[in-house]
Formats: sequence, C-alpha cells, structure tokens
Amino acid sequence: MKNKEYALVEPQTPTLRIRNYVVIPVKDQLEMTENLLNQLDRQGGYDGIIVLDNGSGEETKKYLEEQSIARVIDAEGAGIHRMWNMGMEIALERGSACNITFLNNDLILGDNFIKNLATALRAGHRLMAISPNYDGRVIPSTTIYDRICANRYDGTGGVPGFAFMVKGEWFADGYRFPEECMWWFGDNDILNSMLKNGYFWGITPNTTVDHIGGGGQTGDWDAYMASPVFKTDAAAFYAKWPRGIFVQPVA
Repeated sequence: MKNKEYALVEPQTPTLRIRNYVVIPVKDQLEMTENLLNQLDRQGGYDGIIVLDNGSGEETKKYLEEQSIARVIDAEGAGIHRMWNMGMEIALERGSACNITFLNNDLILGDNFIKNLATALRAGHRLMAISPNYDGRVIPSTTIYDRICANRYDGTGGVPGFAFMVKGEWFADGYRFPEECMWWFGDNDILNSMLKNGYFWGITPNTTVDHIGGGGQTGDWDAYMASPVFKTDAAAFYAKWPRGIFVQPVA
C-alpha cells in the first residue's frame, strides 16, 4: 500500500466528551522525564498522565513521588508492552471514550501536541491511530502509512513507535500489546492488527515531535539486534505474523 492522504469518510460526531490520557514508560533519565512532564503541564489538553516506572533509582523516584501532574505506577522489571498495557488499562477505567497517547520520555513536543493529535485522530471512523510529524516530511494532510519507521528518519520510514495516539475503542474491543515480546515489535503488531481489520494509522502535519534520543531502554540498535532478547521478540512476532510488518489492509 502506497502512502496516501486520508479521505475523511464516516466522520465521527461522538455524543460523549472524548478524554485524553498520556502513557509514559520511564527508567531514570530524570532530566528527560522532567522535561517531558513540564511540556505537557504547560500545554495541557490531557485528562490524565500515567507514568510507568521501570525500576528507577532514588533520585528519579523522589522526583516522581513529589511531582503532582502524573499518576505513577511501579512497573519494575516490566517490558515496554506490559507497561503500555498497564497504562492503557488505567486510562480505560472511566470508559472507552478516550484517546491514549504513548510517549517515550526523550521528546520535544510541538505546540498544542495532545489537542492537535486528538483532532486529527477523530477525523474519521477508520483512522484508529495517529502520530506527529517526526522527521519534517512534507504532507498536505493526514497521510496513511503501512509500516513502522524502524530507525529511518528521512521521510520514508513510516509511523513511529515513540509517539502515537490510539482511540480507546480499539483497546476496549480487546486488543492488547504482545507481552510475549519484551521490548520490540509491539508497534508493528498493533499496526498489522489495525490493517488486518480495515483500520489505518496516519501521520498528521498539524503537530510535530523531535525524538532527541537517549531515553530508550533497549540500547544501541546493532547491539540489541544481536541480543538474545531481540531474537526472542522476533521469534514471537514472526510466529504471529509470518509475512512480517507488511499486511494488506481489508478493502
């Protein structure tokens, strides 16, 4: 499927107010975590922030205990997909009429970040996830992509796993990130699942994000690809999706 602009079919006019939640897994990198929370606090647009603390040290734990804008959940030893699921389940406690944004902590957010993502996401029924423009690609309107960026930041890489918003209805219908994959392939899995069921993931030009790097817990890309954890994650993913990260969407 070639990248294409999103046709605004079946526009949604929800009768319920759509709440916005933010899910942020962290482990130390205190300056980055504090910076991201400060950005969100200044911008607003959210109904709740959920921080999953994957075993931070004393300094970060002290900061997380003292800050007042986020709910902090102990997630020591959990993989990224377990943390995403934990945060998502908390977000759904008040019902499925919500948008859930999943963020790394190593980000510089564009203006009106949550508000702009939510507006783009709710533009049509078949658009189920949205990401900001992370590499300056030129797109005139929300554009559909059928692949994950996979470390490509040149306008050709697809959608990013470090900053994306999903409709709560998608999770209320039963989807969960694959916890059999510890650190990798969860963004591939959710994209494949959406495409298989006739839904789409797009990038909006109306807000941006700068992925400054350094906050991820998976380490150097080449080293990680050679690690036993990567091999285990890859085996679990390809057992479920033998054709890899590219599946044809339902017409």
